[in-house]
Amino acid sequence: MAKLLSFLVIDSSLSARVIMRWHFTALDYHLDMAWNLESAQDRVSMKHYDFILMDIDLKEVYLIDEFKKSSPLNKESQVIYLASSQAKTVIKPGEKKVLVLPKPLTKNDTLKMIDYLKTVNESRK
Repeated sequence: MAKLLSFLVIDSSLSARVIMRWHFTALDYHLDMAWNLESAQDRVSMKHYDFILMDIDLKEVYLIDEFKKSSPLNKESQVIYLASSQAKTVIKPGEKKVLVLPKPLTKNDTLKMIDYLKTVNESRK
């Protein structure tokens, strides 16, 4: 049996976190949650996450690369940004494109995202 992917969502909206957890749980995935980078620090210091889902509107969003570097377990974790508006591609100065998905996620959106992320995860191995 394939290993289930591990996810951490960082979003200041309690309702967004609850909805995401509900969808992931319905699909038999575990999702850890944090409301900002500070609250996520303990989680990333103790557990590896395949993907970190982060609200692009968080004021700390620009610190995510430094945050990942400070976590030996999650230096290679892929960050996927979530935005209240339509999905878009954001280019950070001097870096490659990053994936931004719309929120709130429906159950179908979550299923499609997980299937896509499984493919991405397999290609990274």
